[in-house]
Amino acid sequence: MSRVSHEVVNVADLGMTPIGAIRTATTVGAELLGLDKSTGVVEPGFEADLIAVNGNPIENIRVLEDPVLVVSNGRIAVNRLDFGIPARAAVR
Repeated sequence: MSRVSHEVVNVADLGMTPIGAIRTATTVGAELLGLDKSTGVVEPGFEADLIAVNGNPIENIRVLEDPVLVVSNGRIAVNRLDFGIPARAAVR
């Protein structure tokens, strides 16, 4: 099973900048698939799956491979947040 995060890391390992690799998997990917009017960005009215990671993926792209929170289709799929608050409050 392949996750998008692994592909993003692989693309960065091949020489693309971290932000370029992230954009390729999000905004550029949505544009290429003709979905950029409904997904690919985090804006009101757009569909979005989100992750939270410990660290800055621009500085260390590999943090994408170990998300602490995954929101998919509006539902929390993974919650490993360590803030002592419910995830529902954390993603508002």
